[in-house]
Amino acid sequence: MTVTDTSRDELLETYGRWFGEERFAIAFTSSTEGEDAKRVTTQGWDKTAPLASADFGASYVRERGKTKNPVIVLRPSNLIVLECDTEDDLLRIEDLELPLTITVRSSKPYKRHYYFRPPAELDQLPYVAFRFESGKLNADSGRYFLAPPSIHPSGAIYAFLPDRGPDEADIAELPPDTYLELARHAKREIDEMTARIHVDPGAKVQAGQRADRIFRYASMLRRWGLTRQQILEQALQWNEDRCDPPIERRRVEMQVDGAMKMDGDQEIAHALEHPLPDDDHNPLLDIDVTSDENVDSWAPINLAQLETRPPIRPTLGQAGIAYPGKRHVFSGPQESAKTLAAYAVGLEVIRGGQPIVVIDFEMGKWDARDRLRELGATNDDLALLHYVEPEEQATLSHIARLIALRAALVIIDAAAGAYDIQGLDDNKRQDVERFTRIYVRDFWRNGIATIVLDHVVKNTETRGKYAIGSERKVGGADVHLGFEVITPIKRGTSGIYKITTHKDRGGFLERGRLADLHLHSAPDTHQITWEFKAAEHLPEGETFRPTALMEKVSRYLETHTEPVSRNNVETTIKGKRAEFIRKALDALVNERFVTQSTGAHNSKLVSSERPYRQAEDPKSDSSSSSSHLVPSSSDEESTTSSSSSPSTEGNGRGGWDGTNPARPKLDAQDQAFIDQLEIDRLEQVARDLGLDGDDG
Repeated sequence: MTVTDTSRDELLETYGRWFGEERFAIAFTSSTEGEDAKRVTTQGWDKTAPLASADFGASYVRERGKTKNPVIVLRPSNLIVLECDTEDDLLRIEDLELPLTITVRSSKPYKRHYYFRPPAELDQLPYVAFRFESGKLNADSGRYFLAPPSIHPSGAIYAFLPDRGPDEADIAELPPDTYLELARHAKREIDEMTARIHVDPGAKVQAGQRADRIFRYASMLRRWGLTRQQILEQALQWNEDRCDPPIERRRVEMQVDGAMKMDGDQEIAHALEHPLPDDDHNPLLDIDVTSDENVDSWAPINLAQLETRPPIRPTLGQAGIAYPGKRHVFSGPQESAKTLAAYAVGLEVIRGGQPIVVIDFEMGKWDARDRLRELGATNDDLALLHYVEPEEQATLSHIARLIALRAALVIIDAAAGAYDIQGLDDNKRQDVERFTRIYVRDFWRNGIATIVLDHVVKNTETRGKYAIGSERKVGGADVHLGFEVITPIKRGTSGIYKITTHKDRGGFLERGRLADLHLHSAPDTHQITWEFKAAEHLPEGETFRPTALMEKVSRYLETHTEPVSRNNVETTIKGKRAEFIRKALDALVNERFVTQSTGAHNSKLVSSERPYRQAEDPKSDSSSSSSHLVPSSSDEESTTSSSSSPSTEGNGRGGWDGTNPARPKLDAQDQAFIDQLEIDRLEQVARDLGLDGDDG
């Protein structure tokens, strides 16, 4: 479909419907004219939620798009986009021999945006955009792109290429090898630019990094106490001296305003590579760093003189999922057994002869005691558990009193209550840092481990894998474990909960699916026994089978006499992440419970061929032939081991031919590279407003 086929209003409705079908996150620019036609100034655009449905997308984009341009926010849309800026850049992309996918032309025929789904092998997605600009390759961890039928400042209309639009093509999956190659190339270019700027005062910042560098420079100047006007003057001069070519004044002002909104969390070590322009003598160099007046926590430490210390291993409790003295976050939706898992670890610590502290904002003392007793806590155990139920804000004095108890572990249940009582907002980086200083830092400095229990966003489509609120919650932790429900526990029944390693600075925990927490409630006494079982290997050639969801999908299709689209199944079955529904559909198709065919516009249609039932599946944990749970006791050896299993949290949509073949996990070197990029992304300074780029 081209712009000449129909009016812009009709295109807005048509494309809006497709955006809704694909569950894209759509934001809007300030205008359709001038530079405002490319700029989203809405605060928090990077957290835009996906559209709820096709009908909503059609009406929403049609109405908002009358005076504004629609943009696709990549990360919440589960998209990776490759952009090219020149004819030579287009040739570089074509040399990659990528699969055919949805493609957009922006202001000129060679300026293009290629839409891809993330590789299924990647649990983490450090970059969502790769920009080929004037021979350079840049990557962004967060970005938006103008979508058809946006109006470029030149008057050109963004449009899908012939045979590359929603009616003619699907969004292909980016091959994992290509993603890794591009990520490494982009990281290399960023590092080389940083090194050049550091050693060469005349080195120029190229397109793709200019706005970010100006933002960091402005943040550094703000730390030194300069006013906005002083910072703006310095930043404008730096832009003229160091950017090739300089960006327009308005964009410099945007970066300065963004720096003025920050609360002191910028990475000054990174910003210090930029010297103050036109300053022959820096008065800071006159400070005598050897003076007794300067011997405090800011005095440099000679790391070579530190005493030798062996690596700390995850030996806290018999479960082996927590480190002594380290900072942990357990996150997951409600009823995902976070508290039970923390209590289980705590009881194992107590039975090893060490006390623990529970700071409770959620359970209440009666329910907390009853739950601990159900887990087998005796009066002797409870004597080593120091329970606190605060009703006023914590002070350093309160924390000091708890440190004096010489506990080995502090459990904070849960973060939401602690933030509330302190009057803090967990969406603000500064408040997250303040919470960490009060509730975590001093325990950590005194060798006391902490477990902070936290929630994730309710929307399963947008929650990702991290705790709700600012990413600094994860940045300030050593270990982050995610909890998900496999089978919920009820009184007198058994339950299974998946534990996933999202972050592990120590490097001893298995990446991906770490373990499964098996809980068993005795039918008569309701006594709960637990076992942290290492995730089992799948047999060679087999893929992950979400059997409970397979039955749910099968029952849904059995109610339809005509084939329905895969998209219909994904949007109708609520409460599950889309990639799991796709895996369930793929498994049902591969095992011939469901028939798949091609409909109009290359849509994928599915229909029930025969019913699938989890209880009748011999490979399912819920089948009659599966083994019963084995309760653990404090005297038994933990069954958690370092064996690995395929991840169940890929972002892909299956193979390019609509199938989902088994794929090997990334090798250790590739996974370590992606892990480090993800840590860098989460800990980088928050960017304000738009990102650099001529057409994005």
